[in-house]
Amino acid sequence: MVILRGDISYPWNFLQRPGTDQSLPWLVVGDFNEITYSFEKSGERVRGERQMQDFQSALLDCDLHDLGQDGRWYTWEREKFEAKNIRECLDRAVVNSS
Repeated sequence: MVILRGDISYPWNFLQRPGTDQSLPWLVVGDFNEITYSFEKSGERVRGERQMQDFQSALLDCDLHDLGQDGRWYTWEREKFEAKNIRECLDRAVVNSS
């Protein structure tokens, strides 16, 4: 089991580290601080395509698939005033097919 703490710019990089045994079943749950598609964000500033593609590639390289969610779609929100409100789906659970 790997537990990460602290400020990590790209938290999914640990998934691709050499020597990681991907033949075992994986369940990775938490705040990845990234979205996979633009529809997972509402509000100011569009997320860069490259940033989302890097995250998608990391999940694909590790054969990780999003389990989806039940309940609130957006898992992070800033500002309560509608004009400045930003919402994103940052928390997720992903599993491999092992």
